[in-house]
Amino acid sequence: MQDIAIGNIVGSNIANILLIVGLTSLVWPIRVSGVTLRRDTAVMIAAALALVPIFAMGEIGRLPGGLLVLALAGYLTWAYLQPGAAIDDDGDTSCPPSCLSLRSGF
Repeated sequence: MQDIAIGNIVGSNIANILLIVGLTSLVWPIRVSGVTLRRDTAVMIAAALALVPIFAMGEIGRLPGGLLVLALAGYLTWAYLQPGAAIDDDGDTSCPPSCLSLRSGF
């Protein structure tokens, strides 16, 4: 039963992230600097690896949960204090073709 719950949580998080990013990029392109992308990718891989022993224990206790919350707070502080390099905008504020088709009701 617990395996089903964990699978449900992980699967719904993956689906939510991919749907939000996919739909957003259909409306407007998402630009991310290379430094920010590398930092966030490294943090996501580290978080996934940190969850492996926690899941192997069978339950998430107070100590691992507290450490995960502290790690999240530390990452958010780090990301806020060291934002990636600003991406130069080409000055084009017009709506991309995909946005026009969505606004016109297909």
